[in-house]
Amino acid sequence: MSKEAQPAPPADRLGMTEEQWAQWQTYTRGFGEQDENGVDVSLLRRNLRLSPWERLEKMERGRAFFREDVIKAGPVDATVPATVPAW
Repeated sequence: MSKEAQPAPPADRLGMTEEQWAQWQTYTRGFGEQDENGVDVSLLRRNLRLSPWERLEKMERGRAFFREDVIKAGPVDATVPATVPAW
């Protein structure tokens, strides 16, 4: 019984052509230290250097900024699906 080498499954290229994939890789690489999935681990490490309290404050500033933009946008038309969660 011989075991033939199985071909590697195709990489998920998000439906892009070879040229588009090459451009995507060029655009998304080189932003900090990244793992094999393209996740910026330098950003994760920077956030983990913050205390839990500092992380909460940072998150609260982001939430306040987001809510300010939502308030500026005005009331949401109930007939149109919301693109922003209402909380």
